[in-house]
Formats: sequence, C-alpha cells, structure tokens
Amino acid sequence: MSKEKSRYPLFKLSFIAFVFILCIMLVYFTFLYHKTQQNKTADYAKVKEIVMEQTQIIEIDDILRFHGEEAFYVVFGTTENNEEKIAFVPFEYHHEEPITTINQSEIISQENILNKWRNQCSNCKFIKIIPGKVNDELVWELTYIDSTDRYVFDYLSIYDGTQYEQLRFKMLFK
Repeated sequence: MSKEKSRYPLFKLSFIAFVFILCIMLVYFTFLYHKTQQNKTADYAKVKEIVMEQTQIIEIDDILRFHGEEAFYVVFGTTENNEEKIAFVPFEYHHEEPITTINQSEIISQENILNKWRNQCSNCKFIKIIPGKVNDELVWELTYIDSTDRYVFDYLSIYDGTQYEQLRFKMLFK
C-alpha cells in the first residue's frame, strides 16, 4: 500500500507538468498563427495607397495574393464611374512601373470558369480560384484536386477561358 501512495504524487506531478506544457504550446501556436496572419496582410494598407494613387480605382473591395514566378497583390475595386476593375501590383513594386489594370466587364467571370470546370471535372475537389499574371499573361489560377488525387493548378485565359498552362502534382501524403 505504501508503494501505491508514493506513486500517486509522482503521477499527479507528471500530469500537472504535462498539462502546463500543453497550455504553453497552445498559447505559443496561437500567437504564431496570429502573427503569421498579420504578416500576410501587413502591406495591404500600402497596396491600397499605391492603387488609389496610380490607378482610377477609388474604392477597394478586396485584396488577394497571387504567387507565381512573380508575386502580385490582386486588388478588386471600383472607379468613380462604378466600373469594377482588377489591379495587379507586384510585391516588389517600383513607382516608375505602370500597374496592370483590367475592367471586370471585359473578362470571363469567375462563376463562368467554375461552371465550365464543374462540368468537365465532376469528381474533383475545388480548392480556390484567383486572378493572376503568368509571363505577362492575365489568367485565372484554378486550384483543385483531380479524380486521381493529383493537386492541379490550371491557368486559364482571363479573357476567354482557354487553357494557358496546367501543372499537376502527385500527392505523396494526405
């Protein structure tokens, strides 16, 4: 009986230490996640300022990030005439460079691209769609997992939806 009593404080102390370490790890990873999310959006105020100075856009609706050979901020906004536009601002923007802007009325819509994709790939799992710029070509980057479990990046012309490029990656781990 005395052996059981002597093990109990050790078990209790080990359990308290485990819970304490678990709590510290939870706080640390929560802080790390929050800091990472802040870093992703840290430059958005600067990007808004650049777009409003350098383009006709006066109101910004959304900012996304596109990562290709060159990374871009993709800015959705409207002009004084209520024209919806998309601006592509390089991460490494220099003020002498013009910012590429397009009218959303001149492109194939995101919904049309998704509907066409759903009709062609019924057993696929959608990940995301975002406008982008690849080799100075404006594209929709459609990301999904196909029916053979490959991670696919489909680059489609932003103007007519024709395929520009496709990358397929075999998934080693799930």
